[in-house]
Amino acid sequence: MQQFTSDNQTLSYNEIGTQGADVQIIWGHGWGHTHKALQPLAESLGGYHHYLLDFPGFGESPMPTQNWDTNDYANFVAKFIEQLPPAKLRVWVGHSFGGRVGVQLGAKHSALNNAFVFVAGAGLRRKLNPCKRAYLKCKVYFYKLCKNLCRFGFIKRSWLESHFGSPDYRNAGALRPIFLNVIREHLADEAQRITAPTLLIYGEKDLETPPSMGEEYAKHISDADLHILQGLDHYSVLGEGQQQTIYLIHKFIKNLLKSA
Repeated sequence: MQQFTSDNQTLSYNEIGTQGADVQIIWGHGWGHTHKALQPLAESLGGYHHYLLDFPGFGESPMPTQNWDTNDYANFVAKFIEQLPPAKLRVWVGHSFGGRVGVQLGAKHSALNNAFVFVAGAGLRRKLNPCKRAYLKCKVYFYKLCKNLCRFGFIKRSWLESHFGSPDYRNAGALRPIFLNVIREHLADEAQRITAPTLLIYGEKDLETPPSMGEEYAKHISDADLHILQGLDHYSVLGEGQQQTIYLIHKFIKNLLKSA
């Protein structure tokens, strides 16, 4: 792993592939993961120059110096990208949380990447039917009631978190304030500012970032190409379905090179 440092913040990354290739691919992993989740895909895309990041707070990169949101992550990653050698084509590939950071990059640092790939990209609020919306409102009300009881010692904090917190929330540890910043975001306005070609890949059975989120992103991003992979979910798009994901990314890049 190599390191990049700016403003007392460090980013660890793995660099593989063909040095000096016409195409650079920068990989941003999902929440709770590291660059290792994406390395098998990068290794399967030969002939390109790959940079696989560990976002600050994950893997070998130390915690952010403050409680960041995805805009802060994007601003720091932009500093890393700015010092990379030039390339004919530079593509950001982000899975889930890495998609959130990619949306911010596309909206606010558009000159740094020629194209984007969001694999199960997160960042938009889910559209809920009336029944689901009512259920969640009741759940929030009950949570607030239990939280008050917790303050008076009637309920243990651990019970509250185990019954209401998501696995990501429970496992966030020191990153929990950042996690809460991230999940409150709705990046529709930022997505509308992306003008670069964007490939959207979602799994048909994804419950965390459902296909409807991909469809919504496709409406917001002016030059978007959406693919929904049958039978796959949030993680199998990187696992058992990785060959389909690799094929789509490779085809996307080849078409970009033809039109360059």
